Amino acid sequence: MAKKTVTITLSIEELLYELQDKTYHLSLGKGDARAADRIQNTHDEERLSLARRFLHTAIADAHAAISEFLPEGSVVNNNRLRPGGGDVVFSLTLPANYNDGATDGLTAAIHRYIVDRALGEWLAVTDDTQEARLPMAQASIDMAEVKRLLLTRKRPDRRPSVKPGGGGDDEESDHLWHRIVNWVRSRAW
Repeated sequence: MAKKTVTITLSIEELLYELQDKTYHLSLGKGDARAADRIQNTHDEERLSLARRFLHTAIADAHAAISEFLPEGSVVNNNRLRPGGGDVVFSLTLPANYNDGATDGLTAAIHRYIVDRALGEWLAVTDDTQEARLPMAQASIDMAEVKRLLLTRKRPDRRPSVKPGGGGDDEESDHLWHRIVNWVRSRAW
């Protein structure tokens, strides 16, 4: 079966920014200033390291969840954080009939999964586990969307095996072609 490679690149800094933005907006809804500060405080070095760790855990979970689409023998494994940011690359091996139009949605769904998963872990540590359930549930929905998008395929093309004027060297094949066309027209709605 023919295969193709689809490469998805996500910026760690963009993922971190969205995580920080979501924690900021969540903290605005808190009535308690201390709770709001705990949720929002992703900027100091110690908390930033924790936020990055949660992002990398979510990235590892995403790799594991879509591992059947990763190329054979492509094992890169370490637990080092990328202090200056960098990119996360998902190089996926998909069937040749994969619908390339789904790639943007797939990229967005993987991005959402990583951020929601990291946000759920962040809230479980900084606020309470009740508040963390919503982003974790959303991350599960996001991963279901990732898997759905990985399975999208192009519709097959149907082409007649006999073409007028070029399908055969004699008049018999042209006559057969016209009979087929007339039969199909007579059955049309």
